[in-house]
Amino acid sequence: MNEQTEEHASTSLHDVSTGIAKIMETKIEGQWATLAPVARYAGEEEDMLNSEILIRIMDDMKDTTSFSVIFVADEQGNSINNSGVNVDVSTRYYYKTSMQGYNHISQILQNSITGEDVFVFSSPVYGNSGIQGVLGAAIRVKDFQELLDPSIFDGMGYVYIISGSGDVLVEPILEDQPINEQNVMTFIDRAENESNVTVRRLKEDMRLRQKGYLTFVTGGNAHNIYYMPLGINDWYIFCGVPQSYFAQQSSELDGIAFLLSVGILIALAPLILFLWIGERLRKADLLKRNKELQWNEERFRIAASLSDNIIFEADLVNNTMLFPNGFKNRMGYEPMTQDFPYAIVEAGHIHPDDAEAFIEMHTNIPPFTEKLSGEFRIKREGEDYIWHRIEEKLLTNEKGQAIRSIGSVLNIDDEKKALALLEARTQIECASGLYNKQATEIFIKKFLEEEPRGTHAMIVFDIDEFKSVNDSLGHVHGDQVISGLSDVLRNQFRATDILGRIGGDEFMVFLKNIPNELFVAAKIAKIRNIITKMHQVGVSAGIAIYPQDGTTYLELYNHADIAMYSVKKNGKNGFEFYVDIAKNNEDES
Repeated sequence: MNEQTEEHASTSLHDVSTGIAKIMETKIEGQWATLAPVARYAGEEEDMLNSEILIRIMDDMKDTTSFSVIFVADEQGNSINNSGVNVDVSTRYYYKTSMQGYNHISQILQNSITGEDVFVFSSPVYGNSGIQGVLGAAIRVKDFQELLDPSIFDGMGYVYIISGSGDVLVEPILEDQPINEQNVMTFIDRAENESNVTVRRLKEDMRLRQKGYLTFVTGGNAHNIYYMPLGINDWYIFCGVPQSYFAQQSSELDGIAFLLSVGILIALAPLILFLWIGERLRKADLLKRNKELQWNEERFRIAASLSDNIIFEADLVNNTMLFPNGFKNRMGYEPMTQDFPYAIVEAGHIHPDDAEAFIEMHTNIPPFTEKLSGEFRIKREGEDYIWHRIEEKLLTNEKGQAIRSIGSVLNIDDEKKALALLEARTQIECASGLYNKQATEIFIKKFLEEEPRGTHAMIVFDIDEFKSVNDSLGHVHGDQVISGLSDVLRNQFRATDILGRIGGDEFMVFLKNIPNELFVAAKIAKIRNIITKMHQVGVSAGIAIYPQDGTTYLELYNHADIAMYSVKKNGKNGFEFYVDIAKNNEDES
């Protein structure tokens, strides 16, 4: 019975430790996922340290996340945080690591402003030329403590996070700490603390990233601990519980053992054998059920306490789901728990455009996959579909097949909307109100990929003698000419056409599905007349027709540019089709 109790303790601690480690890894990876879109936006800024929009976004993150400080640093290590404070972080290890292209979480550091102990999450910021800086965010150590829920094992359990050298990084919120030293090795090495594992053995296990089980006695109380790598830096999870907890659970089995002993003395051998076999089976079933029930109860109690996110478990074999009670309060309706993932899609809870990807993510899972992630629009009662990010950790069988997942659902709708607005702002050229060159190229290429059929026209406009206009009448007048031509283009072309300013006085218009070339010629003639009357300037235009003059953006642009410069060469203030120039060149040859 004692051997069975010891085995039960080791197995239970292993299972709970595994669950806690996976949930904490999911939570920590979720912090980097929160930083990712802000890092992408920072990479698009020419001067990150002086971007008011970026500082405002970081300040908003402080109010909506568990981060206490968010900051961005340039290639020299100069940083600015969400409060506008500048700090040099060039010597920090997390900064150097992320400048090499890695996400990183630091050891315990001290906030130079508040003096609080913090961990720093850092991610590289990529620009057009590679890594151009680092986005970082600090989370207080005491906030990490709240992740270590003392309610495991009916409130008698506890969890520590330990560094590879044995230092206690995060301790549980307990009045009486079982490990009452700042270093685990020092604690075990104390003569009055009896342990079945030596300091040398523990150091070797942690150096080789091995799991292990130990018992120790301190202050007259015996404890069981399971230790395993957390999967982050060199950190370890130490999950423990007093031996008295398992002693209470085994009291029923001790009573059964006593009855069996008495039975041996008074019953016949066949009856004793029959009872012994039956009790063995019942005991095995009892321990199995107890472990499963305890694991499920502790797992979801821990998970629900970790975050404001929706936490769920999916049984990928039986296609069922389990949600905590908070789902209905947040979404406004009862979750679908059967026929997962199809019932969720059929009920309309997932946006139709995301349904196929949602089902694919949960049905075609390659062997030995460790985690799943995706962004989907999920229906909320009385509202439109809301963007959410789903992160899941997978539990697999011996063949590597996913059998269960533990996941979180995070509302990222505000983040999506903010990034969409910022993206739209970066696509508009300020002086003209038209698309900039990069956006114009992207939209034209996208259209040609999606609509390869039909007849379309690319027009390149150039204002004649624009430098002379600026030199003689001033740049303010020149800006008025640019603005005036932009207004004329918007008024004369259709809302479906693509209009952009691709240079100082150079514009591009892409007309979709034109009826004929006369339609294009009439548009250009009208534009020339209007702009000449408005500002007494001429406009030269070159036209390339899809598909006869080219089938790619680059071909059409080059040919329209050739036609435009032909107009410049032949007197300006006119327009030419590339096909006419090509035909004339053939006749001359």
